[in-house]
Amino acid sequence: MSRAYPPAADPKLGHDEPVTEVARASGVEIEAALRVWQRANTARGKTPTEPRIARVREKLADPEALIMVARKENAVVAMALAEPGWEAADLCHLSMLFVDPDRWGTGIGRQLLDAVVEAAALQGRPRVQVWTGSANHRAKNLYLSAGFAPTGEVKRLAEGEEILHLVR
Repeated sequence: MSRAYPPAADPKLGHDEPVTEVARASGVEIEAALRVWQRANTARGKTPTEPRIARVREKLADPEALIMVARKENAVVAMALAEPGWEAADLCHLSMLFVDPDRWGTGIGRQLLDAVVEAAALQGRPRVQVWTGSANHRAKNLYLSAGFAPTGEVKRLAEGEEILHLVR
């Protein structure tokens, strides 16, 4: 599945971005997707540790994972990883969605999220769930604007971060 999207106005750059293509990641794009994840986490003050990088690389290698990327001019600028939901056969778990910090606010995250939801539905998983940091306003706004709703379930991670559960 590959889809091209029209240009999105980028207020930071002051011009329209070239067309974005969103598709399943090819094998050679896995490392580029990992770099996007690393850059985005570092930009939000959560520089990944080597053990965490190794765990994410392992998740990206899982044959059951749905890995999608957004490309601009053949460069990976956003990545998403979705997995079958454990709780129900019709559920997809969105494990991660990250946009290169240079592209934040351009609409690429929404394009990628919409493509993941569509691909999950085509795989027989029309319901999609995600956990996101309660203090991550950019991510929360993205999911809410795409029709995700909070379930009221909240967890606290080992490092103390509170995360919220949303479902669409």
